[in-house]
Amino acid sequence: MLIEYGDGWVFRGQSNAEWGLSRSIERIQLNGFNDDVLRNHEAYSRLKFESVAHHYLDYQNLPNTDLSWLSLMQHHGVPTRLIDFSTMPFVALFFAIDGIRLDEIDDKGNSSLWCLPSREMNDVSLGILSKRERHGYDELASKFDRKSDTFFEEYIDAKCHNLLWITEPRNLNLRLRQQGGTFLISDDLSTPIFSQIEHNQSYNDIVAHKIIIPHSIVTDLYSTLGKMHISSSQIYPGLDGIGRDIGVELLYLISTTPNKSTGKN
Repeated sequence: MLIEYGDGWVFRGQSNAEWGLSRSIERIQLNGFNDDVLRNHEAYSRLKFESVAHHYLDYQNLPNTDLSWLSLMQHHGVPTRLIDFSTMPFVALFFAIDGIRLDEIDDKGNSSLWCLPSREMNDVSLGILSKRERHGYDELASKFDRKSDTFFEEYIDAKCHNLLWITEPRNLNLRLRQQGGTFLISDDLSTPIFSQIEHNQSYNDIVAHKIIIPHSIVTDLYSTLGKMHISSSQIYPGLDGIGRDIGVELLYLISTTPNKSTGKN
C-alpha cells in the first residue's frame, strides 16, 4: 500500500491511532490562547534554548536561521509550531510502532500513519500567496524550493496568511537527513492544525489519509522493517540507536522463541 504513494507525499507515524494531528505548542495551551500569546511563548522558549545551546553544540553546528532554530528545538522536545513528518513512508511506519514493547503488546491497540499530499498542499499555498503578495508564482516557488529559510522568515513567520506549508531548513542535521525529516507548518498558531486542513476552504481538495495499523502485527512489522534496514540505529544515529536495536532484538527473540519448559509458543 505505501509504495503506491508517490514523491509528492509526506508521512507521520503515531503509536496511538486515537491521537489526531496536533502541534506540540497546541498541546500545552490552556483555554485557547490567541496567536500573539503563543508566538510570545515560542519566542521565550527559543530565547531560553539559545542561551544554553552553545554549551552542547560546536559553533559550526549552531543554527543560523529562524527555521533551523525551531527545527532543533523541536528535535529536543521544546514545544513549537512544527509537526514532524517524513518523506520516507517506511520510516514513518517505524515511528508508528517505535516504543511499543513486544512483550506488552495489546492486540486491541492500534497505531496510525498519516499521509499528506505535500506537493499539492504547497502548490495551493503558493498560488494563494502569489495573488496576495502580487509576486509571480514561479518566483515564489523558486524561493520556496531553494531558500526555504528565507521564505519562512519573509512569508510564513512575518505575515499571517492562514496558509499551510510542508518544508524544512536548508541545512539538515544528521538525524533529520536519516529520517527524511520535514515539517508541517502554519502561520496561524491559535487554530488547531487539523482544523486548518479540514475547514480552510482553500484546501477543500486536500485529503489527509489515515492508515490504521493493528498492534497485533507489530512483531511482524519490526521484522520486515529490519530486513529493509529501517531500525533505531538508522533512525537515531549513534550508540543510543544501537542500544535500542539490541533491546528490540532481544524482545523479538523472546517473543518468537517457544517456551522450552512447556513446549508451547
